[in-house]
Amino acid sequence: MSSDVMYVCSTCGSPSVEYSALVGGEASCKACGWSGSRDDLSGVPVQKGGILDEQQTLLAMYNDFRKIFSANAKEFAQFLVKWGFVDAAQSGGHVRIVEPKQVVRYINGIFFGAFKNVLETRAQYEKERVRGR
Repeated sequence: MSSDVMYVCSTCGSPSVEYSALVGGEASCKACGWSGSRDDLSGVPVQKGGILDEQQTLLAMYNDFRKIFSANAKEFAQFLVKWGFVDAAQSGGHVRIVEPKQVVRYINGIFFGAFKNVLETRAQYEKERVRGR
């Protein structure tokens, strides 16, 4: 495994930093509001493919969250039919969804919205933690 660096804010320790790929480029912290040079950030060595690799961690979190939604897809479909978001027809005591692609589109929208909200809520908690709230 190759070694890589994860940057964190030198002021508050938050990993919620944005920085230029250029040496000496601009950097800022979304949690505490610090801004300055990328060279001022603290670099934490991590191993590529390790638990701290940001992309792999995000993908693993995404997959876990997706499993929760997949396990409840039937309940989401029933909700969508019950409240008229998706058309369904009765046939021999069974409900048949007229446009299955509609259900998939709604469930994907619900999933992505919820996943985005979880990440945004975490970022907000990080800001509050740094500011001492």
